[in-house]
Amino acid sequence: MKQRFKPITVNMEGTMTAVGSEPHKIQMACPGRLYERDGNFRIVYREPTSSGLGKTLTTVHWQDETMVRIVRTGHSSMTLELRPGERGMSRLKMPLGILTFDVETENIKITETDRGGSIELSYFLDHGANQVIQSLMKISYRYARDDLFDVIKV
Repeated sequence: MKQRFKPITVNMEGTMTAVGSEPHKIQMACPGRLYERDGNFRIVYREPTSSGLGKTLTTVHWQDETMVRIVRTGHSSMTLELRPGERGMSRLKMPLGILTFDVETENIKITETDRGGSIELSYFLDHGANQVIQSLMKISYRYARDDLFDVIKV
């Protein structure tokens, strides 16, 4: 039977910089899965405990550099749709409440290799009242060896 997904290792590096503040760097790695159907791609992984998002499943959808959608479900819920040059709105639902913000996407760059790939995102989050945060995020994935992936459950 043909496998419907490829086991991967997901690495995320990000920098969030609020106006007048020092940059906040984020870095994590975890096992995940890459799905592909008809040119549409999807990475699925569970957020590690260290991310602060609790028991959250994250899915990153894309087809090309015109749109990337990040969906989080579980302890924290959010849908973030990024389209270069466009402005939209998103909500982050957490146990203590809901945070609504405007999102303005600056750039999306997608790179694929025979060993994996990466998605680079540049966008601004606007909470209102001069609380603008610039976010630079790189989600890279590397194909895992099947024999190692059996030990790690997604």
